[in-house]
Amino acid sequence: MMEQAMTDIANCDILIAEVSHKGIGIGIEVGYAKAKNKPVIYLRQKNSDHSTTVSGISDFQIIYRDDTDLQMQLTEILNKIVAIDKSIATKQRLE
Repeated sequence: MMEQAMTDIANCDILIAEVSHKGIGIGIEVGYAKAKNKPVIYLRQKNSDHSTTVSGISDFQIIYRDDTDLQMQLTEILNKIVAIDKSIATKQRLE
């Protein structure tokens, strides 16, 4: 199972780590994504336990109240990531 997770992470553009419920291996997956230079978005419901390891290593943090709040915050962050990627691509073309 972990081997498939590592393959999926290696092939992804962004890792979204939902940590509202404890899960075995989330910290390992986040660390692997960071080692692969993948942006990591940390998600948790406002009243859930806090994961200092995952929040500390993530690039973006979303602490949400409900599904609507999550959608709004996630859309904003994804738009930022897309804008950063476009800026990098433009810079690389100019070089």
